[in-house]
Amino acid sequence: MKNDPSSQRDVTVVIGGDVTESTIYAAGRDIIVPGAGALATLARPDLRHYLRVLVIIAAPVTGERETDRPPVPLDARAEWQNLARVVRESHAPIALIRLTPPTPDALRHALGPRAREQGYAPQVVHFIGHGERQGLWFEDEWGRARLWRRDKLVAAFRDSGVRLAVLNACHSATADGLSVAEALVREGAVEASIGHRRPVGDAAAVAFAATLYSELAAGGLPLGEAFERAVARLRREHPDDADNPRRFGAADLALETAGRGEPVIEDGRPKGSLPTVAVRFFGRGPELVRPSRHLGDPNRRAVVLTGIGGIGKSALAVEAAHRNGWRFPGGMICVSARKMAEFRADVVLADLAHSLGLAQRPGDDPWAALHDHCARHPTLLIFDNLETAAKKQPRELARLVEFLKGFPLDAGSKVLATLRPPLPQLEELPGAASLGLTRGLDDESAARYVLFLAEKPPVKGLAGDPDEAMWLGGRLSGHPKMLEIVVGTARRVGYKRAREMAEGLSGPLAERRDEIIEWSVELLGSEGRRVLPYLPLFPAASFTYDAVLAACGGEWAGAGLDQLRDSGLIDYREEADRYELHQTVMEWAEARCPLGHAEAHAARLRLAQHYRAWVDEHSGVEDYDALEFDRENILAALEWAYTAEDWDTIADLAYRFDFFLDIRGFWKVDKLWLGRAIEACEKLGSGRDRRRATLLHNLAAIEANQGRYDEARKLYQRSAEISERLGDQLGLARTLHQLAIIEAEQGRYDEARKLYQRSLKIKERLGDQRGLAATKAMLGQIEKVEGNLAEAVRLWKEALSTLERLGSPDAATVRKWLEEVG
Repeated sequence: MKNDPSSQRDVTVVIGGDVTESTIYAAGRDIIVPGAGALATLARPDLRHYLRVLVIIAAPVTGERETDRPPVPLDARAEWQNLARVVRESHAPIALIRLTPPTPDALRHALGPRAREQGYAPQVVHFIGHGERQGLWFEDEWGRARLWRRDKLVAAFRDSGVRLAVLNACHSATADGLSVAEALVREGAVEASIGHRRPVGDAAAVAFAATLYSELAAGGLPLGEAFERAVARLRREHPDDADNPRRFGAADLALETAGRGEPVIEDGRPKGSLPTVAVRFFGRGPELVRPSRHLGDPNRRAVVLTGIGGIGKSALAVEAAHRNGWRFPGGMICVSARKMAEFRADVVLADLAHSLGLAQRPGDDPWAALHDHCARHPTLLIFDNLETAAKKQPRELARLVEFLKGFPLDAGSKVLATLRPPLPQLEELPGAASLGLTRGLDDESAARYVLFLAEKPPVKGLAGDPDEAMWLGGRLSGHPKMLEIVVGTARRVGYKRAREMAEGLSGPLAERRDEIIEWSVELLGSEGRRVLPYLPLFPAASFTYDAVLAACGGEWAGAGLDQLRDSGLIDYREEADRYELHQTVMEWAEARCPLGHAEAHAARLRLAQHYRAWVDEHSGVEDYDALEFDRENILAALEWAYTAEDWDTIADLAYRFDFFLDIRGFWKVDKLWLGRAIEACEKLGSGRDRRRATLLHNLAAIEANQGRYDEARKLYQRSAEISERLGDQLGLARTLHQLAIIEAEQGRYDEARKLYQRSLKIKERLGDQRGLAATKAMLGQIEKVEGNLAEAVRLWKEALSTLERLGSPDAATVRKWLEEVG
């Protein structure tokens, strides 16, 4: 149990999902029992009482053959997000469920007899994609286009329980009587359908769907009236699309729901974490099909993507993962080596295990936990920018490769890695496939990307000009990062000047890329050129506005960030309110404009002070996502402070960051910094004795959970001595409680009883009701073991009464003990 006596919060964090294998750590409170706890789970609503809408978003990346021209691209992620947003905002009992993968076979299974028997068959099927009079374009499992003709669609829908089909596809409701929407009704496959005469704009489609489903589910209107209200909204907001949708079948169709409830959104993604996508994904159809084939190949263990910096490896890996997520019900997790100040195999594996939600305690081996999970559940592990690890920590990379060599090949789990030069260690893995990304986007995709980049705010002379976009895309070989920088710089200095620069480029692609970065930097304002050398100080390659200002030591840095962002040299993620620095630009800055030694040292100390205050403001569990973004930056700041012997920062920053590291499972790192924080407190003298007692207590908690009881006992005793000397009765009582747990674990029940009783007396005197309940509960366990069942029951009943009054989740544990003894 981690002790934070200075905290006014009362926070319980449960690690793991097994009520017998998890460990409760608490800020400012006692532990009821090591290895026991409960997760509060949100019960899934009964979807039989909801309007169930099955959503199919088909966005093929190639034609039926990989060499065929692909269909007009669709932004499947934006289509889903828009539809999910309007359903969520409706506050209506709608279950929006995405079909993954968007293949004919997957739809057959979703409409099969089992779903009907269980009462979960969709009432509505909503298709978003391309259409023709003779059918709809789905995908095959590799992402290629596959036309499903009218007769096959009719057969799939007939007797499926689907009552309404909404087809957001062009030519799905033509006037010649041959359209898919009309055929579904005419052949009796559905009671009603809605189709479209021609392509529909995204905004119009969202507005139409929002009104239609809200009126059907929340308003309880029949289809005809709900349809007219949706069309009326189009007339007001999107008049050009008002005549586009057509309705067929029963106008009086009612899709009533049996109750009320907030919408349920199920996107079909497995658990885990994938990076957010800053912009749309463009092109790369054949390059997406190939990793999909390998990820679906039972004989493949790893897929390795290689190529020069900025060519789009990371974006391709993330897109391939999103498209193939349905293959990995065990989860998908990504670790970026470039965002780690120091690549450590044990930290990487602990991070992966935590992201998968694997129950872990400080003594657990993340290697074994991950291997066991991947052996039982198909899982995708993504390692991005592994060349960083190969360059800086080759031994740690070798340890990771050893883990991957033992990967269970027959379980369906895979590895997807990106790096610049090929690594023999990865390519020689059994069942590995290496895919080289040797060129940028194709000309058409590059032109679309240029137009997308030049749109907001518009770049005069380029925005809306497909010919210029095609020229620029071809001139820069479709290299995504080069396109971003040139368009960004054109926004600042004018397209004419940017075009002249592009015309003068020559040489290999990597040399042209570096020349463009240099040119763009030269055109920055003085603030932008001053800020750039500071950005490599952030090993996570991600940073906040305030952190950069702290590093630079002045408000002038804000203007520099704006210049760098506008020039495309750094990205801004609005959803996280953070800036990101591309590895290629970071390496250029480190090589071409490094900070001087003295200024780098001063900037690092300013950053350490910044993170000291920032972590103090974000130390609640609800802030841990923000801490995760800056984890490597904070660890680097701690290292700088320790090197500079800034003991105040070490004592405060390591203390606050301890709780985050503990909950995330980085116990090796946590122990290192707890030890250094204790050292810092000793250097600072008696004024930091209370903090030192807490740090000793928290370090002891990790040692105890790793089974090193002798070391834990010594640390707890040191903590107790300091607390007693300071008159810190609450801190002393909690440490005595933890010492008692150690004695009980080793069978020394008399000693455990004495320690519990000492703790109990102090808590009674202080009026610590929650602490009293915890100690009584544990005393009851001692009495039970020693055969004093009546006394155990008395203590448990008193503890349960208090815990129930306080609304503590630990009440369930004590109640279970009482039930077990009758």
